[in-house]
Amino acid sequence: MIVVPFENWHLDFLEPEYPIFREGINWETQAVAQTLYEDGHYFAIFGAVPLWEGNVETFLFTSKKFKNRKLQCIKLIKQHEKLLEDFLKPRRAQTTVPTTNCVWQRWLEWQGYVNEGRMTAFGPDGRDHYRYAKVY
Repeated sequence: MIVVPFENWHLDFLEPEYPIFREGINWETQAVAQTLYEDGHYFAIFGAVPLWEGNVETFLFTSKKFKNRKLQCIKLIKQHEKLLEDFLKPRRAQTTVPTTNCVWQRWLEWQGYVNEGRMTAFGPDGRDHYRYAKVY
């Protein structure tokens, strides 16, 4: 598996676990992002969108295939997240996760994120999300 710089067309092949908001966002130019890829299969896209100096919105979009290679993917993501932190130097990183996705909630908490509360009807599909944040 390799990590390549993200390009917008990667989203067309990801087959995400849950809906990704794409309207009006050029992820390629607005985000610092990477894609996990192997043999024509896209496993995850991860990165951060700078909101203003010192604050970033982080994201991790995973495919349905991610579960088959979860440990390998997590190791690569963890390595590259450190590079993103060093490059962006955030004071605060924030993200959201659907309230029904307890696996990703545990992942965020393991990385030092704190649940700041429920965001009702927040997701592109109308689902409730939790706001998580990490202060450095």
